[in-house]
Amino acid sequence: MLNTDSQHTCHCEKRSATKRRGNLQHEHAGDCFVVPPRNDRWKKSYVRIVLTILLIPGLFAFSSREQENQEARTLATFPTYNTDAIVSGDYFEHIDTYLADHFGWRDKLVRTRATLLYALGMSPSKDVLRGKRDMFFLSREPIHQISGEDSYTIAQLKQVTAYLDELQNILAKDGRTLLVYIAPNKHSIYPELLPKTIPKTPHDAVYQLQTYIEQHSDVPVIHAKEAILRTKSEDNFPLYYLTDTHWGNYAAFVASQALLQAIPGAKPLDETNYTRQTIHTDQGDGDLSRLLGLEGSLPNTHQDITLSAKALPYEALLGKTASGSVHIVTTASTTGPSVLIFHDSFIDAMFPFLATGLRKATFVRHSPPTLAEIDAEARTDVVIIELVERNLPRLMDAS
Repeated sequence: MLNTDSQHTCHCEKRSATKRRGNLQHEHAGDCFVVPPRNDRWKKSYVRIVLTILLIPGLFAFSSREQENQEARTLATFPTYNTDAIVSGDYFEHIDTYLADHFGWRDKLVRTRATLLYALGMSPSKDVLRGKRDMFFLSREPIHQISGEDSYTIAQLKQVTAYLDELQNILAKDGRTLLVYIAPNKHSIYPELLPKTIPKTPHDAVYQLQTYIEQHSDVPVIHAKEAILRTKSEDNFPLYYLTDTHWGNYAAFVASQALLQAIPGAKPLDETNYTRQTIHTDQGDGDLSRLLGLEGSLPNTHQDITLSAKALPYEALLGKTASGSVHIVTTASTTGPSVLIFHDSFIDAMFPFLATGLRKATFVRHSPPTLAEIDAEARTDVVIIELVERNLPRLMDAS
């Protein structure tokens, strides 16, 4: 007898399975089996919930992604149809990249991943190294330099020296002086905070280039590394931003002093005219925090220094030439040299310090220059080529 109580239902059915071998057919009788009752309404609700979770990101795929990008890079654009690209398969790979970049909630997922890795003491990006004391370092070029991997060939060293000698000879005819100024990478100031797995050599690519120029050319080379290392102490940690590649204002002050001391006639800085303090920023927007995908959420502590009332006043006139250069005039001084500086981003923090030590200065955010670019600016007593260590290979491109 079948059990027909309210807890279970017995289903008898005949199942047939037909197997054909030639003209033969075989039937298999069904049997009785017991199953629990099904709640169809609950199952339908469950399916709806799962589908909703899967579809929600797609609803925002092409709306929110255009407004967000936590990775400090340009998002992929939809590929243009091209027969060759179709045949090679590149077209479909580009579509995959586009969809990955514009997938809904991608930025939120990337930031969540970065936050978790940071909390675990790791670096969320292969382009950024996490060192000791919460100091982050740019990987790539600086690591290749300090490990000796990016050493120069003799031909490259001769090429750079020839470029500098040619500029110096031309400028000397007009009574002008050429200087090369090197800003150190964070790696050079805090090598002890780098991960232990990073190989280091005392005769790295920067040392190799500087030494060769000093031995084979009369162009003076000023490296701010020595001055900053002399100033470095536990009392003024950190001299560089924790989550940025650049130095803080106090290191920029020290670097400015080193440069002014190398410029004939420049007025040296008096540190008693300044006030130094440690700035703690919990929501920094450093370039490394952007690479990590954690902009606005990481500390960016640095040593700051501000001018007191006794400092010389100056005026800054921005973008007055086609090159977009910055002109600075020290209004309280009529003596001293005029200087033209071709530079990268490391000079930006030095503007107020150099301004008080020079009568007139023009800053062009492009380095190194060609002779035509030098001639395009107003004539000055001194021409300076500034580059941070990781940008020194650009000297080969200009020669």
